[in-house]
Amino acid sequence: MKDVSLTTFCVLVHAKDPGLLAVLDEVAPVVGPNPDWAEILEVGLGEGPARDHWRKLMDVSTPVFPGGGTVMEEAWRRVHADGEAKGEAKAILRFLGARGIEVSGSVRDRVMACVDLDVLETWLDRCATVTSAEELFVGE
Repeated sequence: MKDVSLTTFCVLVHAKDPGLLAVLDEVAPVVGPNPDWAEILEVGLGEGPARDHWRKLMDVSTPVFPGGGTVMEEAWRRVHADGEAKGEAKAILRFLGARGIEVSGSVRDRVMACVDLDVLETWLDRCATVTSAEELFVGE
């Protein structure tokens, strides 16, 4: 079972088979490392227990079909949102540093732990006018 495209096709042809979940367990090691085919398989399974089971079997990868609502797409979005949040947090700390504003460990930890992009953008805007790092959090 080394031909990923044929394996994917065979699974989809037999998608209504009552033993499909066991089949998915067997094909996951073959198809899973190939994100394109893994996502095609997930989309092809449609909604239901087989797709839910497949989603549990798959690792994180870049989505091939944006908007398909696949587990890979959701994980990709999470990873990229986390990366964006980290970038915003670093920008806040750098901006404060460039303005000569001392940043305590607790402020640094709070900024770096934040994953809410709206909050981070508010803090970044405040960086231009605050006189102390703690002022970032006023009103929260």
